Amino acid sequence: MTQLEFVTKFDCPVHEVFQFHTDVQNLGRITPSNINVVLLHADPFAQSAEIILKITQFNFLSVVWHLRFATVIENQQITDEQVTGPLKYWQHNRYFSQQQDHQLGYSEMREVLKYELPLGVLGRIANALVVKRMIKKMFKHRQEITREILQHSI
Repeated sequence: MTQLEFVTKFDCPVHEVFQFHTDVQNLGRITPSNINVVLLHADPFAQSAEIILKITQFNFLSVVWHLRFATVIENQQITDEQVTGPLKYWQHNRYFSQQQDHQLGYSEMREVLKYELPLGVLGRIANALVVKRMIKKMFKHRQEITREILQHSI
């Protein structure tokens, strides 16, 4: 099992960062352009709500990904987990907090991603050689775009 952690700071209130992440339409806005995300189904956002995505990468690799919001705590946490999809295991935790730094307030989102690829040792090799690096790059892009969107909407 691989665990990655990402921390992003925003110059806006924590409730704005949280609200941005409750709108599943924003996933398409923050996803790198080489990955196409189509929302096939979305329950109204709440704990236990489910979404189904069709994700296409490299213009030919398509997967359907069914996710459930396992934990939703207003302005504090969102956790989504894979119900069915391309991975053996997926859990994406987002923790939101309001911070103070030398009299300046900011919001922080800490993301903890736990995942495991299928195919045993072959999956572990693919993760070490390619997948982990791709995920890190994608999350860095998502952080930058999210920060840009939120800070321009103030």
